[in-house]
Amino acid sequence: MAKDSLDGVDVLYVYAVICAWTGERDLAIEQVETLAKIPAGPSYGEIRLGPNWDPLRGDPRFEKIVASLAPKGASNTASTASALTPLPEKSIAVLPFENLSAEKNDAFFADGIQDDVLTSLATIKELKVISHTSVMAYRDAGARNTRQIGQTLGAANVLEGSVRRVGDRVVVNVQLIDTRTDLHLWAKHYDRTLTDSIGLQGEVANEITTVLQATLSPNEKARVELRPTNSVPAYEAYLRGIAAEQRGPWRIVDLQDSARAFNEAVQIDPGFALAWAKLSIIHSSIYWMGRDRTAQRLAEARKALDKAGALDPDAGQFYLARGYYHYWGEKNYEVAVRDFDQAMKRLPNSADALFALSLIDRRLGRWEEALAYMAQAARLNPRSSVILNSWGITLHYLRRFAEARALWDRGLESAPNDASLIIAKAWSYQEEGDLETAAKLLQPLPPQPPDSEWQQVQYNQLLYERHFQQLIEMEQTALRQDGLLARIRAFNLAALGRAQKLAGDDRAAHASFLAARDILEREQRQNAPDEFGFVINLAFAHVGLGDKEAALREAERAVAVTANDTLYLPQLQVLVAQIHAQFGDADAALRDLPRLLQTPASDITSARLRLDPMWDPIRKDPRFEKLCEEKKS
Repeated sequence: MAKDSLDGVDVLYVYAVICAWTGERDLAIEQVETLAKIPAGPSYGEIRLGPNWDPLRGDPRFEKIVASLAPKGASNTASTASALTPLPEKSIAVLPFENLSAEKNDAFFADGIQDDVLTSLATIKELKVISHTSVMAYRDAGARNTRQIGQTLGAANVLEGSVRRVGDRVVVNVQLIDTRTDLHLWAKHYDRTLTDSIGLQGEVANEITTVLQATLSPNEKARVELRPTNSVPAYEAYLRGIAAEQRGPWRIVDLQDSARAFNEAVQIDPGFALAWAKLSIIHSSIYWMGRDRTAQRLAEARKALDKAGALDPDAGQFYLARGYYHYWGEKNYEVAVRDFDQAMKRLPNSADALFALSLIDRRLGRWEEALAYMAQAARLNPRSSVILNSWGITLHYLRRFAEARALWDRGLESAPNDASLIIAKAWSYQEEGDLETAAKLLQPLPPQPPDSEWQQVQYNQLLYERHFQQLIEMEQTALRQDGLLARIRAFNLAALGRAQKLAGDDRAAHASFLAARDILEREQRQNAPDEFGFVINLAFAHVGLGDKEAALREAERAVAVTANDTLYLPQLQVLVAQIHAQFGDADAALRDLPRLLQTPASDITSARLRLDPMWDPIRKDPRFEKLCEEKKS
C-alpha cells in the first residue's frame, strides 16, 4: 500500500524542526526548502511567524525562502525585511547598566540594580526575558548594535541604563528600545536615596510592562513591587554576593565569596528571605561539587532554606533553592522535579529551573524530555556556554556526535576561546576513534586545572595515543600545584599510577596508588563521599595495588547507590567490567559490554574499546575483538 503523501510531509516537517533546534542549520534549511515546494507543506504565515523556526531566523538562506513564499504584491521595504524575522512582541533583554559613579568599585551596585530589574521582569508570565548570562556579553555600551542584539538574543526590546551613586543618592537613567526599528519606546530618570533605590526595580518593571502592554496578575504585581529588604547595608552585601556568584560559573573561590556576602546580608537583616534562599543555593552547590561534602555544609544549606521558607514560603527563589537542596544535597530527584516545577510557576522565565529539570531528567532516563528542557533553557539564555555544552553532552551520551558538535560550534560562535566547548568537541572525536582531529583541537590548549572535569579528555588523548611518558609528566606537573584539595591530589595520584604502570615502572606506580588509596580512604571515613570521580579513582587505586576484591567492593557499592541514576549507573557498570578486564577475567568483563555499548551515557564505543589500554588484558579474546569491530555507535 502506498504511503500517504501527507504523512511524508509531516515526517519531513518534524525532521526539519529537530535539525533547526539541534544546530544542524544546513540540514534544516535544506528540508525547509523542500517543504516550501510541496503544496501540502507549511504556509507562508507558519514559516514566517512560527516559533519552531526561531533558530533559523537571521540566516539569509532562510529569509530568502520566507520571502519566496510571500503573497504577491508584498512590499520589499526594510520594514518588511524586518518583519520576516519576527521576534516575540513582549520579549526583552535587560542589558548591563553603565556605572557612572566616581568610585569604580561601585560597579557591583550598577550590576545589582540591573539584575534586580531583570529578575523582577522574569516573574511576569506574559514576558519573555533573556537570562543574565546572555546579556552580560553586551557590557560595552559603546559597541552595541541593538538590531543585532535583538536577533542574537531573540528579543524585540532591550533596556539600557546607567547608574550614578553619589553619597546617599542614586541616579538611574533607563531607556527601552525596539530592536527591530531602533525606536526609543520609553525613557525615565530616577533620583532616589539609597534606601528608596532598593524598591526601584519594582517601579521600572511596572512601567516597562505598561509600555509592552503586558498584563500583570495581582500576585505578579505584588511580587514585582516587593522590597527585598529595608536595610541598605544588607542590600549592598546581597549585591556583592550576586556579583561574586556571577563571576563563575562554578569557580569555588567565587562561590565562597558569594556565600560570605549572602551570610553577611542575613546577619544584618535576618528577615531578608531572598538572601537566605541564595545562601542555601550556594551551600548546596559547594556540597554538590565535592568541595565540602561534610554534613555541616549540608546542614547550613538546610538551615538557610528553612529560614527562606519561613519568611516567604511562596517565593519562586525559595522553591528554586529547595529544588537544588533535594537535587544536589539529597539526590532526591523526583521531589526536586516537583520543586522546580513550582519554581517555574513563579519564575516563568527561569532558565536555571529549566536547566535543572533537564539535568534531572537525564538521571531519570528521560532523555528526550531532557533535550526539550535544554532547548527551552537555551531560548531564554542563548549565549550560555554551560547550557549549550550540557545540551551537547546530552546528545553525546546518546551517541549523536554530529548533533552535539553542531551545538558546541554554536557556542563557539559567541565564545571562540571557550576551552570547555573545544575539549567537548575533541571528546566526541575520541569516541568515534578520530584521534587526529581530536589532537588538532586539544594541541593549542593549555593543560586543564587538576580539579577540572575536562582534564580527563586531555589525559585520554595521550592514553589512547599511548604516550605514557607524557602522561606521567602531565600528572606530575598537576601535582606540583599549590592548594590542591586532598581528594583532587588523590585523583591525580591514581592517574599518575596508571600512567606509570602502563609505562612499565611498577615500583613508582605502586607508590602512587598507595598514596592515592590512603588519601581516599581517609576522606571516605571523614566525609563518606560517593560521587562518581571518588569511587572510580579509589577502585583503580585498589586495582593498581592488585586488590581485586577491594576494587570490586567499591565499584559495586557505587552501582548499588546509583541504581536509579541512569546517567552514572552505566558508567559504573563499565568500571566493573574494566576491573574484571584488568585481572584478565574476560567472561566477567564481557558479560555486560554488548548491552552497555547500546546504553545511553555508558560513555563507551567500539572505537574506545579499540583504543583504551585498560582493556589490553582481554584484547585478544575473540568476543572482545568482535565488539571492537562492530559498527561505531
